Amino acid sequence: MSSGPHVRTTTPKAGMAAGPPRLKLRASQNPSVPTPGYVDGAWWPRSRDLSAELPALRAVLAARLGPIDRIAYHATAWDPSVRHFDRRGSLVPVVGYRRQDSDTVDVTTSAGDRLVLVVVPPA
Repeated sequence: MSSGPHVRTTTPKAGMAAGPPRLKLRASQNPSVPTPGYVDGAWWPRSRDLSAELPALRAVLAARLGPIDRIAYHATAWDPSVRHFDRRGSLVPVVGYRRQDSDTVDVTTSAGDRLVLVVVPPA
């Protein structure tokens, strides 16, 4: 007798940076992407407020990938945002584009690596 299909549920290991409330960052990264053009991971923000959501994402990604040099997003898919984040005395640009996919956020590291995260809408 079969009990039916089994579903495996996983919880991301990445936690939020400092600041109340201490909620886990809802993100997942694909560690081995075969070729460029694939999505590198997913991010489940709790709101459309990038000013509130990006600091935790940037902190977690910087811990894994090194310094973050740039974050790009679709300009009309999010609430108005800060244009820069302070990274130990230097500014990290946060840039909105109308031609970027509305369901992605692009992160560029100091080493020139580009990470594409698909955004799962907060609703």
